[in-house]
Amino acid sequence: MVYPGVLYSRCLSWLTMLVLAGGLWGCRYSFTGGKLEGESFSVQRLENAASLVVPTLAQDLTERLRDKFLQQTRLNLLDRDADLQFSGSIVRYDIAPLTVQSGDQASQNRMTLTVKVKFVHKIKPEDSWEEDFSNFVDFPASQNAQAESLYLPELVDKIVQDIFNKTLSNW
Repeated sequence: MVYPGVLYSRCLSWLTMLVLAGGLWGCRYSFTGGKLEGESFSVQRLENAASLVVPTLAQDLTERLRDKFLQQTRLNLLDRDADLQFSGSIVRYDIAPLTVQSGDQASQNRMTLTVKVKFVHKIKPEDSWEEDFSNFVDFPASQNAQAESLYLPELVDKIVQDIFNKTLSNW
């Protein structure tokens, strides 16, 4: 037999745990310690100023950055005049041999991407910054023909994550 006082106590315990769990799930940025003040963001289409141009890279990078902020923040996307504004350009994209085997044949290649990003925080101008983000992916030279389709999406994701982290944490 369960007494009313025990039943009330159990219900209260469960309710407390649900409220606490809900509060923890609502802390979107606790992993970075960052906080974004503002209600909106904009990402201007990144320009491609690299010497080696992939026709879809600038658009893909722009869209992935927009998607990252839409999916992982409560900010609204605007075309311009947002509280948080991103602009920039791709300044380097290349594929170069990393290791060479006998006969001057590359065995490993490195795909490198560098993006210059300007972030303007209209509410807290002191949090604005301009920085180059660079990352790379190493891959077997035998996959050179498929490298862009296989590894460029991963590289873009790394750069987008770096930009997102910088924006939230100001490291």
